[in-house]
Amino acid sequence: MSIDEYVALPWTVHGRGVQESAEEAPYYLVTIEEMPGFSVVAASRSEADALFSVVLREYIEAMLESGRTVPVPALVGEQTSYAHGGSGAGGAR
Repeated sequence: MSIDEYVALPWTVHGRGVQESAEEAPYYLVTIEEMPGFSVVAASRSEADALFSVVLREYIEAMLESGRTVPVPALVGEQTSYAHGGSGAGGAR
């Protein structure tokens, strides 16, 4: 599976505004349920939306390059994850 195909999957995305204290500026946090550790933190929702695909692409690319399994949404076939194949370049990028 190529990085573009991973990015296009129907991820379960959660976004919310966060303000940890009155002294700190609020921010917007985006996470993917199927991908623990993935997050986008931005000053606003529009900025988070703009960054989402770029950050997701980089995150997936790093996972593949390190040989880690990239999880996929449960709705994608009956498989819940795809392991990086040992075919050299790792698919189209």
